[in-house]
Amino acid sequence: MSSLVLVKPDAIKLKLLGWCISCFEHQDIGDIGLVRMDEELCRKHYADHVAKEFYPCLQEFMCSATVCAIAVNGPVSAIRSIAMGIRRQHAQHVSGPRNLVHSSDSIIAAERELDIWFPYRPMRWNPFNKVVQDHRDGTIDVEVTNAVREAKGLTIPWTPEIAEIEVHKKPVF
Repeated sequence: MSSLVLVKPDAIKLKLLGWCISCFEHQDIGDIGLVRMDEELCRKHYADHVAKEFYPCLQEFMCSATVCAIAVNGPVSAIRSIAMGIRRQHAQHVSGPRNLVHSSDSIIAAERELDIWFPYRPMRWNPFNKVVQDHRDGTIDVEVTNAVREAKGLTIPWTPEIAEIEVHKKPVF
């Protein structure tokens, strides 16, 4: 299981990049890269917020300087807890989008975000699984449904081997 962490422009300007990365070192750090976010990447990443009133300020901030994208392997809930701890330790700098780090808030969000930032990353892929319950300890209950298969337009029969297809992808930057 992996999660996306973004070290935002404010953390980099405050020279907290190395410290932020070190907070995740006891997890397994996968892909990592520095990128200047453009408007298109920002719209993809924050697709749920584009129509909201605060989005223009968020986009301006996120596109203002370099961000560090990190694929961190481990339970999403544990990675999210580390990110919240970073925010709490530097609470004087936390306001609106200027909150130092972003981390995926669920397994579904993590997969979507990692596909945006690291579209060519090695991953385990099973198009038939629907997450039913994302537990705080990082475990999940999964239900295989025909509705999920049909929604994805998949007609091939499910076999256990399909769950183990290895897909190799190249980083976006």
